[in-house]
Amino acid sequence: LSTLWAGLHEQLQPHLHPAQPLHLPRKGQGLIGGHAIEGHDDPIGGMSGKQRCQDSCKSSLHPEPTVACPMLPRIIHPDQLQGYRFSEQDHCFLALLSSPADGDDDRGSEEAVSLFLEIHDPCDRVPLHTHHHSAEFYFVLRGTVIFHIEERSITANTGDFVVVPADAIHDFENPGPERLYLLTVLNRDEGFSETLRRGVPTALEPKDLEVLRNL
Repeated sequence: LSTLWAGLHEQLQPHLHPAQPLHLPRKGQGLIGGHAIEGHDDPIGGMSGKQRCQDSCKSSLHPEPTVACPMLPRIIHPDQLQGYRFSEQDHCFLALLSSPADGDDDRGSEEAVSLFLEIHDPCDRVPLHTHHHSAEFYFVLRGTVIFHIEERSITANTGDFVVVPADAIHDFENPGPERLYLLTVLNRDEGFSETLRRGVPTALEPKDLEVLRNL
């Protein structure tokens, strides 16, 4: 083992900072972040997933640009959701569930997926728009929605799933009489989530929370 460590040290020496030499661990120690740690015969096995991620990103042996830290599990409860309107005049608001900033997707910020909840008032109609290079996927949680995609119209109800191809010009409307709830995915965020976060913060109403808890 000592011979192995010595060989590794010799190979890595040109890449190590002079002020931080690689310390060989004694028995009962582990090597973490270039430092000997008491009580760890296995330098990696004794660490939690979060510690491994943090140490790997900080270690001089693993430069940050080449290391993708693993996604950590998390849960969001309905009363933790933060809604946003794009403007004060909008009759709908969106709440992000997953965005590039959350680290749920190891692709770059432009290519990472975003997932959000949409809530639309009765008779609300989203203006014509398109998402370049990004397909959009809608799952109707509750209500009825009419999509206008290029030259085609699609009516979807609770439980239906709708796909809007990338670059397709589209809009949609809530014919009512109740609020419309959509679970929406953009397979390429392209800055959408950051634009939304610069919008008008809007809290979910008690009736919205009740709907989500009883889906």
